[in-house]
Amino acid sequence: MNTPFSQPRDEDVNARHVVIALVLMAAVGLACVLMLVVNGALLLVPIANQLGLPPIQQSFIQASFVAIAVTIAVGVVLWFFTHRPRLRAIGLTLLWGSLLAIPLTLIRLSFSLDDVFKPALLRIIFGILFSVPILWRNGRPDFAAFIAKFPIAIIVGTAMLAPFAINGALGSGLDTLRALIEAKVLGLIAASLVVLLRPAVEEDASGVTSHGLAGVVVTLIMLLVAGAWGQDDLNFLLILTLPWLGRLIVTLSKAKPNFVAPQPSNWPASALLVTLATFGVLAFVSPTEFNAMTIIDRYTGRFALTAALQALGIAIVISTLLAWAATRWHIATAGWMWGIAGLILVLTGVGYWRLGQPGFYPNDFIVILKNQADLSKLPTSGDPAIRRQATYQLLVNHAEQTQGPIREDLNSRGTKYRPYYIVNAIEISSDAWVAWRLSQRADVDRVLYSPELRRYYGPYAAEDSAEINKPNLPTWGLRYINADKVWNELKVRGKGIVVAGSDSGVDWRHPALREQYRGKDGNHNYNWLDPWRNQPEPYDESGHGTHTIGSVLGINNIGVAPDALWYACANLLHNYGSPAYYLDCMQFTLAPHPQGGDPFKAGRPDLGADISTNSWGCPPVEGCDLRVLEPGVQALNAAGIFAVFAAGNEGPGCNSLGSPPALYAPGFVVGAIDAKGNLTDFSSRGPNAGLPNERIGPDVLAPGAGVLSAWPNGQYHVTSGTSMATPHVAGVVALMWSANPALRGDVTRTAQILRETVKPYAGEAADCSLDSKPDPATGYGVVDALAAVKAALAIK
Repeated sequence: MNTPFSQPRDEDVNARHVVIALVLMAAVGLACVLMLVVNGALLLVPIANQLGLPPIQQSFIQASFVAIAVTIAVGVVLWFFTHRPRLRAIGLTLLWGSLLAIPLTLIRLSFSLDDVFKPALLRIIFGILFSVPILWRNGRPDFAAFIAKFPIAIIVGTAMLAPFAINGALGSGLDTLRALIEAKVLGLIAASLVVLLRPAVEEDASGVTSHGLAGVVVTLIMLLVAGAWGQDDLNFLLILTLPWLGRLIVTLSKAKPNFVAPQPSNWPASALLVTLATFGVLAFVSPTEFNAMTIIDRYTGRFALTAALQALGIAIVISTLLAWAATRWHIATAGWMWGIAGLILVLTGVGYWRLGQPGFYPNDFIVILKNQADLSKLPTSGDPAIRRQATYQLLVNHAEQTQGPIREDLNSRGTKYRPYYIVNAIEISSDAWVAWRLSQRADVDRVLYSPELRRYYGPYAAEDSAEINKPNLPTWGLRYINADKVWNELKVRGKGIVVAGSDSGVDWRHPALREQYRGKDGNHNYNWLDPWRNQPEPYDESGHGTHTIGSVLGINNIGVAPDALWYACANLLHNYGSPAYYLDCMQFTLAPHPQGGDPFKAGRPDLGADISTNSWGCPPVEGCDLRVLEPGVQALNAAGIFAVFAAGNEGPGCNSLGSPPALYAPGFVVGAIDAKGNLTDFSSRGPNAGLPNERIGPDVLAPGAGVLSAWPNGQYHVTSGTSMATPHVAGVVALMWSANPALRGDVTRTAQILRETVKPYAGEAADCSLDSKPDPATGYGVVDALAAVKAALAIK
């Protein structure tokens, strides 16, 4: 007979402990929901920055420590203040997992999003330190049990990998090796969880099983780990795919075919499952190309998100079916399970080979020589064509003379390479060992990473724009800078001036652009270069290049100088580039050559551009350091080519003018205003963070918000960015040089006129403004086409 002082029955204690555990686990669950919200918000950071909202990435990552702190607290309570082995095992696992999440989160805080390999190495080290000792001491694997569960791990893991393999693409061999090691470490982490949870997967004496609870523990810990894994938004894809395997990870840790008898030492099957499931995310999605903005407007992001959701569905469905079937049949030892595993492997391999992008897309290196050409003796005035010829000949001769020993070395080793002259450099397609060896040469200044973007399977065409008709009147931007008054009052429209567009390409058949294309007769040689794919005629996958060249010279009331001519080079793919492709287009601007021709021998400086419009920047993630493109900009300047560059869209913070070529003094840099005349929040500000002695901020401002221009497939589109402001200024220069040909090639005086004829900035007070001239935020003011052309006409 029980009294108030009687000992409670064992089943009462068990039930009470389970209730306590569930309540505490609910607290952990809420914390991990916070982690999901945090990482979802992190995915929106690029959008926030694009809209000009204050940078929030660091604060969001720091908020994830709240989830970790709650998990630690619950782990401490269960580990130190309960006596049941099962609950103590859960507490220890929560404590261990949350402690691992701390250094992983600190790694995310400590490295830039552009860095890949250093933080990956640290994650691998911490993952091994936290998992291998546990497995070594407590989890000696039962390989017989592993073989029994092997087909199940293969079926689920390969099925989750398949959407990424078929629609994605591998990077270089080094990238793929890194992804494989990281996936394996995540597998070891999951395996160590099931070893720590050994008591929690045993059957309860009262019939209340802790098996499902153990699966929840694994899910919560893997949420913490996935949320902290990576320097980029790939961790969001991991959150969608990895944690929901928790139940199956625990199930595979049991060895008996009916999944009832405990066999916690069978962790290799769980490790294999997680390795395969995460390898798809880590290997087939480029961290360079995936973020929230790519989900909105690029195939790269949409494919990755779709593949992750497919993998999530596969994980839930197959895991549920296997858990149900395992209670009824000895499916692990059934021969047909091996058949299904083999079939899925074969189908995935065939899908990858036939539908995907098989092979590696290697990351090249670019070797920068110490001895750069001396441009000081080139003529600073005279016929622009003669100046381009002199510059071209000097650069080519210098590169041929100084690159000889390195080329001989590369030829002797069979290393594929591509030389450049506009910057004395050589791009090599080789491994990191060869790059390091070349960096030790006395004639080499440095060796930079030159990434090759992956060729994803998908629609390589700009999406249709919302239905927008061509404007009946000049766009607000043209009116704001008085371009329409130049046409009407001065009868100047840019005739006789050639503009080179270096961007994502151009839809040359667009009705607003076709007549101004220098190769409109179908002769694309010397008028189009595609260093990415070697396509014979102009095209535009993203719409960016069509839009920018339209703002320079498009007819139908969209371009500043509608009588100017254009030719183009594609240095962007998916709106990303690399140092090599930027140099390709700089060379093509100076001396066009046929597609596939030798720039050193087939260059035609007589067909070079008067003006170069450049709505791009080269951040470290694309391989650029601060100085790599500077000799190229100096060479264009010396040749009398007026090069206009976008300031960048990293505002509104100060010191956000941070990526070349907008850093360099020889270039002319443009920030953006909106239709009210206010500096846009996204427009990058000075002072120049990287090279503070080169420039204070942008030179001038131009319309860059809500700009209407041409779009592929004969459409029109409205978009924003300093990319849209830049071509307005290029068009103004075309008007100036058309109005007074004597000014052509005089880059210094033209820049001076542009700065002296601006309209004073009259918008709202701008962040980082010092009310100086030039101002770090607003430069000298807003470009004024009418005043600039009148000043140009006054030059004798």
